[in-house]
Amino acid sequence: MAQTPHDAPGTDDAGDIAKAGPRGRMLLAGVVLFALAMAAAFHFHALPLLQAAVSGTPTPDNIVAIKAIFIGIAGLGALTAIAWIRYALRMLRHRQDPPPGAWLWRDTKIVRGAAAVRRARLSIAGAVLACAVCIGFAAYIAIALDRLAAQLRAADGIEIVHRKIIVTK
Repeated sequence: MAQTPHDAPGTDDAGDIAKAGPRGRMLLAGVVLFALAMAAAFHFHALPLLQAAVSGTPTPDNIVAIKAIFIGIAGLGALTAIAWIRYALRMLRHRQDPPPGAWLWRDTKIVRGAAAVRRARLSIAGAVLACAVCIGFAAYIAIALDRLAAQLRAADGIEIVHRKIIVTK
């Protein structure tokens, strides 16, 4: 049977399926384990600091720790957005979604041509927006907490202890 131009590889044939492999499933398992580890770390380390800051006057050390936590979260978001941009650029370069060699966790229908380019451009725009939001969020939190820390500093000889002022001179 002769091959028609529609059946030739690289055309907008919608019947192709990209098969999932063990690498994609291992990647998914790794991402899930990482997310669980981050949730546990937030619960056991960050949440007590945030509760202490909300329930009373936070100490300057607490403010530094809280700032580091939020900047770390924003940094993870920015790194995720950068990885998303790299994936979308591969989609754009190959004019195919998922691009060749992608780690898939389930069998996925291949989209080629203009639809794949449109998806890639939307992904790039979404990732750039997400990265900008993460960086802006980190900057906002850092500035707000720096202002709060400046208000908490006491004069020499005065120590603030749980909303009580103790004069040591």
